[in-house]
Amino acid sequence: MVRRMNERLGRLYSRRGFLGRMAGLAGGSLLWASGCGGGGSGRVDAGSDGGPDGWGELPPEVMRRNGPAGPLLFICIDSLHPSILDLDAAGNAGGSPGNWLMPRLRKYMEGTAWYRNASCFLPSATDMNHLNIVAGTHSGLTGIISVFGQLTGWDPAGKPLLPTIHHSMARDDLGRPVDTLFHAYKRRFPDRKVAFIAGKDWVAEMFRTDPPVLDFVITGKSVPDYRPAPKVPNLYDPKSDGDATCDPESLWQTSLVTPQLAKVPDMFPSDEWIVDSTLELFAREKPDFAYILLAECDDAGHALGSAHDPSEFVKADPAISIEQGCPDPGGYQWVSTRNPNLYREPMLDYLREVDLQFGRLMDGLKAQGILDKATVIVFSDHSMENQLAGKNWIPGYSKDTDYLDLLRQGGFAGDGDVGGVSASTICNVYWREGKDRVAGAVALLEAYQAKNPMTGQMECPWWVVDRKRMKEGYPGVCGPGELYHPHFIDQDGEKTLAWPDLILFTRNGWQCPTYLDFLPKTPIPLPLTTGSIAPFLGGHGSLGTAAMVLGISSPSLVPGIVDKPVRIADVAMTVAAIFGLELESTTVGVDLAA
Repeated sequence: MVRRMNERLGRLYSRRGFLGRMAGLAGGSLLWASGCGGGGSGRVDAGSDGGPDGWGELPPEVMRRNGPAGPLLFICIDSLHPSILDLDAAGNAGGSPGNWLMPRLRKYMEGTAWYRNASCFLPSATDMNHLNIVAGTHSGLTGIISVFGQLTGWDPAGKPLLPTIHHSMARDDLGRPVDTLFHAYKRRFPDRKVAFIAGKDWVAEMFRTDPPVLDFVITGKSVPDYRPAPKVPNLYDPKSDGDATCDPESLWQTSLVTPQLAKVPDMFPSDEWIVDSTLELFAREKPDFAYILLAECDDAGHALGSAHDPSEFVKADPAISIEQGCPDPGGYQWVSTRNPNLYREPMLDYLREVDLQFGRLMDGLKAQGILDKATVIVFSDHSMENQLAGKNWIPGYSKDTDYLDLLRQGGFAGDGDVGGVSASTICNVYWREGKDRVAGAVALLEAYQAKNPMTGQMECPWWVVDRKRMKEGYPGVCGPGELYHPHFIDQDGEKTLAWPDLILFTRNGWQCPTYLDFLPKTPIPLPLTTGSIAPFLGGHGSLGTAAMVLGISSPSLVPGIVDKPVRIADVAMTVAAIFGLELESTTVGVDLAA
């Protein structure tokens, strides 16, 4: 049986809940058609014709008893910011029917129960939130708090141990293996087929378990014999870019993260390749439950930046030189105030490409009849923001946020006895010994200020979360227990998995350094092997990127906009209710249909 957390904690864990719990009481929830005059779904597909799908209806009690007849689809557009769905075709505020930046996705979302106030859990990053959405959890109930690799301890020589993250590492607050929808679905429907198709190979591999819960795994490294290997994508001039010769492309956009990703297309295949692979798999195997991860939005966001906030962009000064004959040359002049080296137009191009591939996916699934009775969750695991940098920014340099250097100067860290697993806007800080120094480190880091190159003002670049705040909650940052794992910290004593003594969540787009001696082993080529780098143009992990896209559609679900705050864990509990599944480890999510 599902063991529920205390109801009060379940409500307090929402960061937005601190501000919006009372307002949320007026919001709606999932509306179930009874099959006795509740009306059709009225949803519209994301394809080119815009015609209704004509889904059938089932009474909810039948669905809960027997499970829906149709398939279950999770479709993730990695790191897509929900505000992007409101932009017009030119990337400005005030989009309208016939004038959207992402028209296919926007049209699809309008036919779902569209949660406009949804958010993931901190850290607002990949691995933990792909687990949270299928387990009904947060990091305090799984132990997964990093990306790709996680610190389990140190070897006898004091070197960090950072194995690749896998589901087998995850435990709930009682030390039990974390249950997921994949496991629960296979228990309930052992003869049904489950597939994971991912633009990030390690995310799919995280769920490749023994005994297996996935019948099919397709990634750029796990390619079926009927598919070609993925080709190198062009993130800043995708094939759908009709004005590639006109786009301004800064040196930084084409020389930093982008070429590193291009060297490993098997790790980061394009959305086009994932869509083609998904449609071919459905044509051949007809999986009943498929988790589809479209990762290009995240890849390009790290390499090029995010265009979700039009107010962040101003006309370049001096003006950018644009080829004569380009349409509306003024449209290419917009640059970010967080980093004047970031041009908006290449960001808009990758978003248009992401939208095109999403439309192809939904058109193809509809043509195969997959969507007729499907339950579909379209979501982003987190969002993306631009990293802070000045006009004289040097790529890869982050002296202002070098927290290990600050700790060494303050006497709170020695030579190798404190380490940081950090990147973008999240910094996990570990003391191998001398934990009595942590309290002083908190005071030092909270008092520290750096000059914001965007505003010119001095400010503290981060929120500092120690274990007391992890456990009790930090108003406006995290809820009680959201970042505190009682099993690994208290019961296991960190023998199995190390836990951060401090977590720094950066403010206003400040970027944490990535310390290369504390970097999980990865096949991504790096320009350095020692020291630290801060390579991202866009990033996530902190509070500013917790907002997520979320739309749920099902044969007996009435579409509409829902404004109440919801969290990513609620999706697992809602799907479990629809399909009559039971999650056997601790959850914090709630059934949105209840």
